[in-house]
Amino acid sequence: MIYLDTETCGLTGPAVLIQYAYDDGPVTLHEIWNEPVERTLELCKRICNDTVCGFNLTYDWFHINKLYNLFSCNLRIYLYCVQNIGRQQCRLTQTS
Repeated sequence: MIYLDTETCGLTGPAVLIQYAYDDGPVTLHEIWNEPVERTLELCKRICNDTVCGFNLTYDWFHINKLYNLFSCNLRIYLYCVQNIGRQQCRLTQTS
């Protein structure tokens, strides 16, 4: 069983932290924006494939789902770009 909690920027903002623990194990803090996308996607998959316990899971489950969909879509777009255009042209650029 996974004990789960998410922290967000405001009520409808993005998730910034996933706190979880397996059974009676230690609490792990997963700082979403400081971790590789692939690691966050794997964590979301592990959470969805286990029994979850938490307070207000409707809110947490929404943010896990939103995060997974956002990251998996962007990862597919990036990988498509790298395969078809090349890594040098597929970097994020800031526009003014």
